[in-house]
Amino acid sequence: MNKKKVKLELAVNDILKDAQKDKDKINGSINWGDLQCVSVEMITDSEGNNKYRVYVEEAEPDCKELIEYIEDELFLSGWNDNIIEIITEW
Repeated sequence: MNKKKVKLELAVNDILKDAQKDKDKINGSINWGDLQCVSVEMITDSEGNNKYRVYVEEAEPDCKELIEYIEDELFLSGWNDNIIEIITEW
């Protein structure tokens, strides 16, 4: 597995652990006990740009506030959020 993908998966799982402390500020149907990043894949969009797609399980599909929380925390950690797409699913 690509080292950057592994680092991104670890970073997201750390963010999800921290998110539990702020769960009263994050709306949506979320199973906090099992919430985790299950995979990261590299994709190429229609314009030929590489992106990372991050899959987070145990949150409702398109859980906007959780997605925004993850994106904000990744940005604060130095990740370029323009190349990362977060997908939440059960």
